Amino acid sequence: MRQPLKIALMDLRKKKLYLRTRLGIFFVALYGLIAFLALLATLSGSGLMVILPLIPAYAVAIIQVWLFDIRGNSRHWIPEVIGATVMSAFAVSIALAGGWSIKFALTLAVIIVARAIPTIFYVRARLRQIKSGNVTTKPQIAFLLHGLAVIVLVALRMLDLVPTLTIIAMLILMGRAIFFIKQNQE
Repeated sequence: MRQPLKIALMDLRKKKLYLRTRLGIFFVALYGLIAFLALLATLSGSGLMVILPLIPAYAVAIIQVWLFDIRGNSRHWIPEVIGATVMSAFAVSIALAGGWSIKFALTLAVIIVARAIPTIFYVRARLRQIKSGNVTTKPQIAFLLHGLAVIVLVALRMLDLVPTLTIIAMLILMGRAIFFIKQNQE
């Protein structure tokens, strides 16, 4: 729904009405109807608790579309981080619908965010590196975020909320980030 909404809002903001604008509006309405029907089915089958994580997620997503997408700034790091965080709310809802406790459903969201945010900064650094031959921004941000993610996962492990393999996977991703960025800086 995001892309057709973005196209329609960008055109309407410029007071233009193209074929793509009409198609964008049509698909937003179509996807909205499908989402509404899915919401009704979810409420009838799983109850209100399942959709509660989606309420703040949708609010943040609307702000993201308004502040970044329709102004053509969707490649900034802030909307990328917002998008990853919003997507974790869907994982929480799915886990709750599957019968998970709120504790483990929220842990799943933390794992997703701990995985996604460092990766966003790593990929941004690598793309700059590939494009320009060096990293113009400090790659230490990507390293720091990977380290913070490992610390968060270790804390979750100490609370018996995640398996050790989760930490090992994050350490591998951190090693990959350090290896590829440092290798190409020399």
